[in-house]
Amino acid sequence: MLLDPGGNGGKQQQQPDVEVLALCINLAANARCAQLICEGAGLKFLMKRAFKNKDAMLMKMIRNISMHDGPTKALFIVRHLLLCITIA
Repeated sequence: MLLDPGGNGGKQQQQPDVEVLALCINLAANARCAQLICEGAGLKFLMKRAFKNKDAMLMKMIRNISMHDGPTKALFIVRHLLLCITIA
């Protein structure tokens, strides 16, 4: 579905339905749901897909995830530091 990075056998990813994205955006507003979305490489996959496709709805979802304190905030800080290191 939305967070399935390898389920299409290397074919181009289709855009998810607007209703599914809207639900995910609202789920990301909940701290526990945001934590579950970020498990494993979930956040990395979302960020990569959002910027690759220039998808505003995925970016809204990432923004909602970033609003929570705790483990999800730490993932954003680590990701930002890694980005700074690779640029330098």
